[in-house]
Formats: sequence, C-alpha cells, structure tokens
Amino acid sequence: MIAAMERALADGMQVLNMSIGSSYQWPEYPTAAAADRMVNKRMVVVASIGNSGANGLYSAARPAWAAR
Repeated sequence: MIAAMERALADGMQVLNMSIGSSYQWPEYPTAAAADRMVNKRMVVVASIGNSGANGLYSAARPAWAAR
C-alpha cells in the first residue's frame, strides 16, 4: 500500500483517495505515517475512517486519523 501511495506522488497525482483502514492503531501506523508524508509534500489525502468509532478511544481507522 505504501509503495502505491509513493507511486501516486511520484506520478504527479494531486489527490489520493483510499478506502483502507485498520482500527485500534496509533497515528504512527505505517500507512498513517505515509499519508502524513504525502500531505507534507502538498498532496491531498482522503481515507475512510471506518465504522468502529462507537467502540471507543483509538477505534477510528488509520490512516484517516493521521497526525495531519
């Protein structure tokens, strides 16, 4: 997944839209960290947040809940 994200940036894409996620992960989760790097390079990154939010703290999916 990260290789595909980096390829989109290398290919000059301005927007990356992903329907991926993993609940109960920290903002440093690999795809979240990669999404932050893409945003820092001026790419718009959109990711699904999942359906686990009602399960409490940290249940929202990464990379949608990255640092940026």
